[in-house]
Amino acid sequence: MQKRDFRDIVGGAILLLIGGYAAISSLAGLSIGTVGRMGPGMFPTIIGVFIAIMGLLVMVPAFFRSGQPISFDLRSTSMILLSILVFGLAIRPLGLVPAVIALTVVASLADGMRSWSSTAVLCAVLCTLATLIFKLGFGLQVPIANWPW
Repeated sequence: MQKRDFRDIVGGAILLLIGGYAAISSLAGLSIGTVGRMGPGMFPTIIGVFIAIMGLLVMVPAFFRSGQPISFDLRSTSMILLSILVFGLAIRPLGLVPAVIALTVVASLADGMRSWSSTAVLCAVLCTLATLIFKLGFGLQVPIANWPW
């Protein structure tokens, strides 16, 4: 047991840095506009500030409580990063649904105890949600499935 909860300190600091960077870079490079007529920088600035505040809310109390030492699992971290890379490489040539399936399958390898049936259910749920949110809700111009055959 350690005197401070370094896991939450590091996690909160990462959120604080990411949120601060997003807010500052959107303030520097985009017009904010007004509340009645929002510019392209308003939403990224609000989200960046919100993430930074969440980082502070995680980090500050961690200085006053004890916690477990930080452990690092290379397999889990590499599978999560690889799943993001696979999604980024698959979204344009294959479409939204196959990219989400590829992302989910690779990310599920981070947890060695997940069964293939639960991964299939998770793929179905995430594909449905991604289609409803991004295609129908936001109206993004990304194909649902761009099969190569």
